[in-house]
Parts: sequence; structure tokens; C-alpha cells
Amino acid sequence: MVGGRSLPRPLALCAAILITLTACGGAGTSSATPAASATPVATKPPTFDEAAEAKKLYDAAVAAKETELNFYGTINEAEAKPLIDIWNRAYPTIKLNYIRGDDNGLLSRVLTEEQSGKHNFDVLLGQNAHLLAAPGLSLSYLPPNAQLIDPDYKDKAGQWIGLYANWNVIQINTDKIKKGEIRSYEDLANAKYKGQILVDNSDYEWYAGLVAIRGQQQTDDLLQKIVNTAGVTNLTGHGNINDKVVAGEFPIALNNYLNQAERSKRAGAPTEWIAVEPVVVQLGKYAISKSSPHPNAAKLLSNFLISFDAQKYLTSMGRITTRIDVRSTGTHAAGVVITRNPLTDLVPLERSKKSEAIQSQFEDKSLDKLGVLKFDFLGLGNLTILHEALRLIQETRGITIKREDIPLDDKKTFELLGTGETTGMFQLESAGMRRYVRDLKPDRVEDVMAMVALFRPGPMDYIPTFIRRKHGEEAVT
Repeated sequence: MVGGRSLPRPLALCAAILITLTACGGAGTSSATPAASATPVATKPPTFDEAAEAKKLYDAAVAAKETELNFYGTINEAEAKPLIDIWNRAYPTIKLNYIRGDDNGLLSRVLTEEQSGKHNFDVLLGQNAHLLAAPGLSLSYLPPNAQLIDPDYKDKAGQWIGLYANWNVIQINTDKIKKGEIRSYEDLANAKYKGQILVDNSDYEWYAGLVAIRGQQQTDDLLQKIVNTAGVTNLTGHGNINDKVVAGEFPIALNNYLNQAERSKRAGAPTEWIAVEPVVVQLGKYAISKSSPHPNAAKLLSNFLISFDAQKYLTSMGRITTRIDVRSTGTHAAGVVITRNPLTDLVPLERSKKSEAIQSQFEDKSLDKLGVLKFDFLGLGNLTILHEALRLIQETRGITIKREDIPLDDKKTFELLGTGETTGMFQLESAGMRRYVRDLKPDRVEDVMAMVALFRPGPMDYIPTFIRRKHGEEAVT
């Protein structure tokens, strides 16, 4: 019961977790803010030498013979790996052990380890990292780079520092939901969306944010109306929700993190996000262990996470970062701007993050208003990868392979596909596709062709039927 009323099961779960965390020292750093397009941009203090300050911390860790550190974090492994690669290039003598988990799981692990006298973690990253301050488990320390973090995004005593802001947004599949069709949460209370809405069953901070903005009664009434009218399906993990929406299995996410939707959108996926103002924002924070087994390396990692290179990488993944001199921008996967006059006469330009290409600083909608012509020229980077792979094989092994001569009936290849281990394979690597390929167990190239053709909004409803008929479990009519 909340406010004298019974809540739907997912909301009751949210409230229970919220009450538990409040008893432990707070329900997290949630706030509401008007939507914006980028983080504030400023400049470094004139006397600040970022590289020199980082070197002092690195030298201290090396002098203390610290050769590793343990980083507990909630960022998924695929996003964390390039960040760790940046670390490895900068600090090759200190191995970064990344232990990934969800917010509550990592916090429980830390508390269990500390209670048993095991001081294992060096740095904890997550929305709950600030909860380590109350029981005295976090170190009060602000690294040199902290002076470049927005004051609202760091603890004055240095108990925690904000790394990025998670904006809570509605996410849609634009192949199934028209842009502009949904503008508010109230729009989702519509019977035509029945069976089409997903929600993460651990989004208690988003729920708490709505309560703070709208009030308990209005929030409960709104969510109850959505549940009664359209229904919602619970799913754990914002990455999983993004995969489902992008695949069209569920075209609407009642709530997801902006970076999930934005990253897929930049990759050309049929998805869009809607920020309902005021936006509920949750801060991804990190804290250093007061009993860190590698204290100097932990301070170095704290400084690294808010370094220009690390923050710039995180913005490229669609995240809203906290450093004042790093902008959040994106590049359209295939958009090319064409004008009669030089672009420099019409729009501000900048270098692309990932190449030497020149790109517009204006978004597509602004370009449309200027009368600029924009074309989408779709390319396929996988063809370049295949070309380079064949070239390297020829150079290193002396073996010449022609793509047209590669057999299409290789048994081991189909056995691999049947395991669902298709990460990195073009059109076969999404979570939904991996599951279907594993169930299908293709044994000829026509099976793969059919699956790729079916895996899109509408036809994908027939995938289970196709699989059953493939295995003779249902008659072909």
C-alpha cells in the first residue's frame, strides 16, 4: 500500500526497493530537468595541465607497485571494452579488472564483501554509488580532473563523482509507431497499444522521479490507467528493452535510458526517443573504496573516468556526460548534405569523432529549415571488413581466396550458427536474432536468407511458425 492505495505488482516492487534504499541512506540521485540537446560547453582552466596531473597519479601507482585494480560497474561489457582499451593504452602496466553487474547486485556484493572483511573493490560505478558514503565505505577524494565536472554532478566532499546522466525517455520503433504519435505518458493509455509496451521491472528511481514531479496520487493513477488500458510487459535490463524495441517485438518502451535509444538510432536502427518534460534524470556515479586494495591506482582511475578522452568516448555512445568541456554530439549513419553554395557559408562545421570527415553541427531538422538537401547514402562496412580480411590472409598466409568461391554449404559454419554465437555477424547479432537462429538451427543458406527477410516488423510474427515447419513440427500448407 502506498498513499492508502494498492499498487500494481511492478509498481509495488518499485516502491519496496525504493523504501529499502531510503532506509540505507537514500533512494539515489534522481531529479527532473527540462530536456536539452547537449551538455554545457566550457573551457579548461588556463593553468590546468591535464596530462601532467594524470602522469603524477600514474607515477604514484607505479612507485607503489600497484599492477592491477578492480572496477565494479554497470556499463555493459560491449560499451566498457573500448573504454578499457583507452585505459590500457594510457596506463599499460596497470591491469583493469572489470566486474559488471546491475546496481543492486553490485551494491549487495560490496556490502557483503565489506561485512566479511574482504576489501576487494577499488572503484564502484552505478546509480547507487553514493550510498557507500553513509556507512563510511567511500573515500573522500576529488581528482585533478574533477574541477572540470559540473558542480551539480559531484559531491563537495568528494564521496562520489557523476560520470554521466541517464535521461529517462519513452522509446519507440519508428517502423510501427509514427513520429509525433506519442508525445506524453498519457498518450500511452490507449487500447490500440495493447500488448505493445515494455517496462523495466527495476525502474524504481524513474517511478520515484515521477512521484516527485507529479505527486503520488497522479503518478499512480496515470500508471494504473496505462496498465488497465494497454497493459505492460515486464523485462529486466535497459539493453534488453532496447533490443526488443529495435527489433519491433515490442514497439514501445514506457521507459528506457536515452543512451540506449540514441546509440541504436545513430547506427541506423528504426527507433526514436521522446523526452517528456520535465525529464527524470538519474546520475551514474562512481566512488572510491575507503579500504581500496590499490589506493593509488583507484585515484588514477577516478581521474581517468572524467578525462577528456574517456568522456568523449562516452558521448560517442549516446551518453550525456558531466564534464563541462565535452559536448554530446552524434553522426548520422549515412546522411550526406548537398548545397549549391559552400557549406561554410550556411552552417557551422566540425570534424567527425571517428574519421577525418567534415560534418554539420546542425541536426537534420534545422538543415531542412535552411532548405539544405540531405540524402541518405547507405553503405555496408562489412564489405570492407571482408575485403581487408582476404587481403591479410593473402599477405600473411600466401592463400588467395575469392569470395565467390567460398562454399555455401559448409557444415561447421551452420553448426556455429545453430549455437546462436553470432556476435559480430552482419544482421545476425541482435539478441532477438541470436535466439531465433539458435531455435532454427539452419543447415542451408536459404534458411539464413529466410530468417533475415522475416526479421522485421510484421513478418517477424511468423518466425515461430517458420521454425516449427522447418523442424517438421507443423504442416506446411
